[in-house]
Amino acid sequence: MPVAPVFVLPPLRYAFADGMLLFNGLVLSLGPGLHWLQGESGSGKTTLLRLLGAALPGLGAALFNGQTLHAGSPAWRQAVCWLDPSDPALDGLTPAALMALALQRHAQLDTAAWRQHIAGFGLAPHAHKTMHMLSTGMRRQAALAAVLAAGASLSLLDEPL
Repeated sequence: MPVAPVFVLPPLRYAFADGMLLFNGLVLSLGPGLHWLQGESGSGKTTLLRLLGAALPGLGAALFNGQTLHAGSPAWRQAVCWLDPSDPALDGLTPAALMALALQRHAQLDTAAWRQHIAGFGLAPHAHKTMHMLSTGMRRQAALAAVLAAGASLSLLDEPL
C-alpha cells in the first residue's frame, strides 16, 4: 500500500534578485523517512533548503500531513527545523546557545537527546567555545545535534557529512 506523503510542495518558481531563474515548476513530494538531495555544486540545493527553512522569502505554502502551512509562519517554523552552520549570525553562540535558539522555535526539542548528540560527536569538551572558534566540521556537528533533537516534521541539513 502506498504511503501518503508527509510534505508536498506545489510547483515552485524562484528567481534570484538579478532575475536569473533557478526553479520553474519544481515539485517535491516527500514520504516519511530520510531523503538526500544531490546535485552539482551551484545547482540550487542550498537555496532550496534556505527556501524550505524560510530563511529566504518566496516559497509560499506547502502541505504538511495534509495541512496547508505558509512558509515563515509559526506553524511552519515548528514543523521545519533549519540551521545553517555556516551562518555568520551564529558565530557568537556556544553549542548550548544554538540549542536554546532551536528550542525557541521547537518547544518539543529533547534536551537530553541534544546532550547525547553533543557527547556522541565529541563536542562536550568544546561546549564553552563559540561557533566561530569551532572547526567547520564541529560547527556542522553542533547544528546537527540541535536539528536532530528538535523533533520537527522536516529537518533540513545542508552538507551534513
